Amino acid sequence: MKYKILVITLIAILAISSISAVSANPSLNSLSIGHDKQWYTDIDINNPFNEGQPNYNKYNLLNALKPGDVIYSPTGFYNTTGHIFILEDVFKDPNSNKSYIRCIEAGGYITNNKIVAKVFYSILDDDRIDNSELEVYRLNDGLNASQLTTIFDFLKPQIGKPYSVITGYPLPYSIDTNKWYCSLLVWAAYKNIGIDIQSKNSPFANLIVLPAEISKDSKLLTRVDLQ
Repeated sequence: MKYKILVITLIAILAISSISAVSANPSLNSLSIGHDKQWYTDIDINNPFNEGQPNYNKYNLLNALKPGDVIYSPTGFYNTTGHIFILEDVFKDPNSNKSYIRCIEAGGYITNNKIVAKVFYSILDDDRIDNSELEVYRLNDGLNASQLTTIFDFLKPQIGKPYSVITGYPLPYSIDTNKWYCSLLVWAAYKNIGIDIQSKNSPFANLIVLPAEISKDSKLLTRVDLQ
């Protein structure tokens, strides 16, 4: 019990310290919470290119990636825990009919000197891959249509819910959970199809799930070649 309390306390300190750092320096660039709003974050799905245009000239993302792929950045959250989110699918911009990759993530950004932290839709493209050193991971056994339906039936109602690293014990994964952090949301999406993608060696089981425990440390996922 003392160990669990210590871990929760450290998480709270990290969260408070991060928010304090953001307030002191709004130009901090992090993928999780605390960066100035980028054009690809918190998009309007009815007008996804309102603030920028995706670039797909370097990698084969539109063909190589699949719904349910897990996107990981080792540099997120101030190069500490990293950041992670999940790919929904390739969609068409209703205005230009151009294709883009849409994702769902829990994170935050600064706009008009205010922190916005919640679950939102985002766009993945070549520039984001390079600028954020992103890696893509996929379930070894793949996902069937029924599993994908369950995952996104769970994820879509989470859009707009607040971001928080304090979510309770044991780790929640109900569709009715009212707050999320990045890796908890991804883990919960897979947990809802009966697959626990947290590393089996994690000392934090049921306390917290870290991005690297899902991506690099999980034996159930394999890194995807983007070329």
